Amino acid sequence: MASTLRTIRSESFVPSATLQAIRATIIGCGAVGAQVARMLSAMGAQHLNLQDMDVVSEENLGPQQWPHCALTLPKTDALIEIARSLNPDISLASFARFPDDFDPIADEQFRTPVVFACVDDMDIRQKIYQSFRGNCFRDVFPPLVPPILIDTRMAAFYYEVHAVLHEPASLQTYRKTLFPQSEADVVPCTARATAYCANMCAAAAVHTLIEHIRGNRPAPIIKHDLFSWTLPQ
Repeated sequence: MASTLRTIRSESFVPSATLQAIRATIIGCGAVGAQVARMLSAMGAQHLNLQDMDVVSEENLGPQQWPHCALTLPKTDALIEIARSLNPDISLASFARFPDDFDPIADEQFRTPVVFACVDDMDIRQKIYQSFRGNCFRDVFPPLVPPILIDTRMAAFYYEVHAVLHEPASLQTYRKTLFPQSEADVVPCTARATAYCANMCAAAAVHTLIEHIRGNRPAPIIKHDLFSWTLPQ
């Protein structure tokens, strides 16, 4: 059992017992997804599923904050080691590829009521949405909280976090934000990510989860432009 001292300084506003009990899947373990996993591990989460198809390359070291010893490792393997170093009590599972016919959260092992979509491809994001919309989560684990999909999107100095509940109005609102990858803005590879923007995006995503498990309805979308230091409406 995790030490109560781990969470004692946040116990009054973070329901640690619920956080420890829920199961969460993080799809995409890059700049944002890896930081979400690190934060949740440090906060005392006990059940995380990690999905990513990539290995750690040298250009990932800065924006994604990997230790140099992680080079060439599958991101899921490297992240499991980091998560366990932060929280020895954590239970982790991983899937290191995205086959064309893979339904990201249809497999019982990964059908969790909390799903983080931390991917950089709109077509994969669309697939995650369709899987989330179509799955009956109560068939596997009676959820301690209503199912939620938390979608993170980021460029170098801008991020968005979308909170999607498993109900018609929320699903419909989120569906309007999706479009084919072929229509996405082409961003130069030298302007795609910064570590600090990724950390802020991950923090907003984790905060969205905490608000949800506290019983508050999370904001449907959070947008933050670091250039103007504003939260666009």
